Amino acid sequence: MLNDETRDTCSSIGCSVFNLIFCFFWLGIPAVILSCRANDNVIAGRLAEAQSDAKIAKILNIVGICVGSAVFIYIIISSIIMNNLINFHLRYHNI
Repeated sequence: MLNDETRDTCSSIGCSVFNLIFCFFWLGIPAVILSCRANDNVIAGRLAEAQSDAKIAKILNIVGICVGSAVFIYIIISSIIMNNLINFHLRYHNI
């Protein structure tokens, strides 16, 4: 049976997979690896190592989600700006 301490350690695998698939691939890979390693350490009873790996995975997930969100916002804003520039050019230069 898992107590609150081990449950908190095990809970980052879902966020790590989300980060891997949807956000920032290069930080998602080590986050998934560390989350799996943390789960293995919980099962083996090494809670100190599990908490350390889970903490690093959590930091990687936060950074990955922030970077992925920033890139997504940048792409949206760049697309809007490029669309407006193209429309302006076509409208006023009669091409």
